Amino acid sequence: MAAEHDFGCDQGTYWSQQLIWYDESGTNPIDISTWHARMQIRRQVQAGEYLIQLTDDPGDGITLGGADGTILLEMSAEQTADLPAVKGGNRHYYDLEMVPADGKVRRLVQGRFLVSAEVTR
Repeated sequence: MAAEHDFGCDQGTYWSQQLIWYDESGTNPIDISTWHARMQIRRQVQAGEYLIQLTDDPGDGITLGGADGTILLEMSAEQTADLPAVKGGNRHYYDLEMVPADGKVRRLVQGRFLVSAEVTR
């Protein structure tokens, strides 16, 4: 099963999060040199449209660190400005999927994604 972790960002600011994928022992990073990654944020899990999508295509928000097992997630200030702020404790939802060469998708992490409203625009 995917790990559960909630993320948050300030609307209208640069956002980044770095993850490291370790093997089951928790000591050795997974070599993700031949893997691909994708992440989507949606208002609700069942929503037909996503708010934002990140992939490991160059400049598309995910940078994979090969043998180090690092996964850098990034959104520009312009991207986070377009994310609707969340009111009343409701949150958006996301998951991060990793795709190896054999195409057998693995969901690495999932959770809620809180966006704090920007006042200064």
